[in-house]
Amino acid sequence: MSNHKKPLYKRRWVQVLSAFVVFFVIFIGPWPSNRSHYKDSWYAKATFQRLAKFTLDSESAMLLASVSTIEITPPVGEPMAGYGARSPMESDGIASSVYAKAITFSNGRETVTLVAADILLMTPQLRGKILEKANLSASEVYFTASHNHSGPGGYESGVYQLVLGKYSPAITERMAGLFAEAIKKSRESLEPVLIANQRIKDVQQNHPFIQNRIDKNSKPYDTIFVSTVYRENKEILANLVVASAHATCIGRRNHKICGDYPGILQSKVQEKHNCKCFFLAGAVGSMKAKGEGKYFVRAENVANNIEKVVTEAIKNSEQISRSKIALATGIITVDLPSQNYSLGKYLRLSPFIMSAVHNRQSYIQVLRLDKFVFFAMPCDYSGELAAVLEKTDSPYIPVITSFNGDYIGYLVTRNRYDTPHYETRTMNFFGPWSGEYFNEIAERVLKEN
Repeated sequence: MSNHKKPLYKRRWVQVLSAFVVFFVIFIGPWPSNRSHYKDSWYAKATFQRLAKFTLDSESAMLLASVSTIEITPPVGEPMAGYGARSPMESDGIASSVYAKAITFSNGRETVTLVAADILLMTPQLRGKILEKANLSASEVYFTASHNHSGPGGYESGVYQLVLGKYSPAITERMAGLFAEAIKKSRESLEPVLIANQRIKDVQQNHPFIQNRIDKNSKPYDTIFVSTVYRENKEILANLVVASAHATCIGRRNHKICGDYPGILQSKVQEKHNCKCFFLAGAVGSMKAKGEGKYFVRAENVANNIEKVVTEAIKNSEQISRSKIALATGIITVDLPSQNYSLGKYLRLSPFIMSAVHNRQSYIQVLRLDKFVFFAMPCDYSGELAAVLEKTDSPYIPVITSFNGDYIGYLVTRNRYDTPHYETRTMNFFGPWSGEYFNEIAERVLKEN
């Protein structure tokens, strides 16, 4: 018998350990961060090629509309959405009711329903069930949310449970049924309307409501969009308000269901102008609410300042309202780079395992209301990106809304990606150039239509 020992590399325990390490690195990580530019990438080429066929061409025609509202306040004791650090995540009371609202627009050739709700975000499973119950295709419903951090949770499985609380299929079924009911009702009894779209810039100077959360010394994205819809008799049917401050005034210690500042704002506008008010979270990435006081007091102050802007816009709206407008909608499928779930500045989790969290396709939904082009984004879209997009040389005015039914994290500008802030890298799931990539998609829509 030989007394020679096997070489180390031939020993079974070394082979097993080596195989485990290789398997772990390939499928778990760490991998080097993907910092490559999207230019000339296969995924950008595929998206831009698809985009070349996308059009928002539409002839102006008489606009019809109808609205519907349904309460979605959950029973006390169900999960609340918004904060993984909220403990427990279940509600212990109701501070105010929350709602899902739908407004349907039609010009006789195209019909689309815009949905706004007092929820954190629209999710893939909830969106799918709503469309199924409403018996509508994806392009027929434009989804948004108020990004309310004190609203209902429990309606999506998987990693969404970190911020939505424990998943319950029964909650998803109930909410989907309510949303579908609102959509269906809004598609009944369409009537001729007039609409006035307005962009109000540099609001912060006179009506402070927002702050740049990455750099408090940088200018926040304080543009507010207001669309006022009139009946033929000049009564206001609805107001759509897009603002970009995070709905986080009330905080994680709150355990009572409410609508945060967007809920208060909608109630104020509805009471003052005898109409339905829809709040759409805009480019909320990198932006937070700014107001005096704490919690409910801050929410009230933020809502008051935005309400003043909306009321001023309504005063100007009747004289610029139009009955014939161009209406068009569509969905742009977007191919994505490999997943870049950060483990620090230079490392990331393996894209193999993270593909189970999100695949490499998402989408942007686009809605044209005359010269205003709404982009429903699958993320927290940075206000700094929206500010850049506004400078696009185009006859159209871009309006960013977030939380369209998919979610790919925060999208920020490239120069912010290495800022030591959780939303710039930790919550940026597709690398440092994803913000500019999505902005270029939107720019091409604005320039080529």
